[in-house]
Amino acid sequence: MLCTTTRCSPTVSAGRSSGPTAIGWLCAPTWHDEAVFASLVGGRGAYAVTPAGRYVFGGYYEEGTLIWRSRWVTDDGIVECREALAFPGAPDRLVLLRQLRAVDGPARVSVVLDPRGGYGATPVDPGSVRRSDGGVWELRTGRHRLRWQGAPQAVPGERGLTADIELKPGERHELVLECAVSPCRPIRPSRHRPGPPPKPPGTRRSPRSTTPSPP
Repeated sequence: MLCTTTRCSPTVSAGRSSGPTAIGWLCAPTWHDEAVFASLVGGRGAYAVTPAGRYVFGGYYEEGTLIWRSRWVTDDGIVECREALAFPGAPDRLVLLRQLRAVDGPARVSVVLDPRGGYGATPVDPGSVRRSDGGVWELRTGRHRLRWQGAPQAVPGERGLTADIELKPGERHELVLECAVSPCRPIRPSRHRPGPPPKPPGTRRSPRSTTPSPP
């Protein structure tokens, strides 16, 4: 379940936002596994997307889908972030999709990825943090292995991986976070420019039809 204080999406995992821009609670890869983000309950670890400067936040579900669309009105215009957990899920792997879009005017967004295994008790293993030649980050915290695409310019530090993303009017940018308890699957080489994996068709519909009815 991926939730904020105003929304809730049934999936194979359990999560909750600690504010309009951050995921502060996420059990992965399934709802009964340890949390890798736990700042909501006083622990550590979060995944935040925050527009630079002042903003007013809002958001809504896209009709008939499990896709949440965050919307910020800033001094420079309007920026949105579509997000969803890929569905169908896998018992050993979670995929969190985020797409940024400068709807009106330019946008500058700060992103922080700071996973902490064991409900916030286990920091990232410094020796596990590496960036591939293609700009894909891989890291490990406790039993969790993470792979992050879309922020090759990120810088590791005390706050985790941090990056600033600038968008021109109308421009979009994708962020893809994978969290698994087994080695991440190899990324297939492509002759095209690097980008996120295609969105599973089921992400747009409710998994209600796949949930067994009570006897």
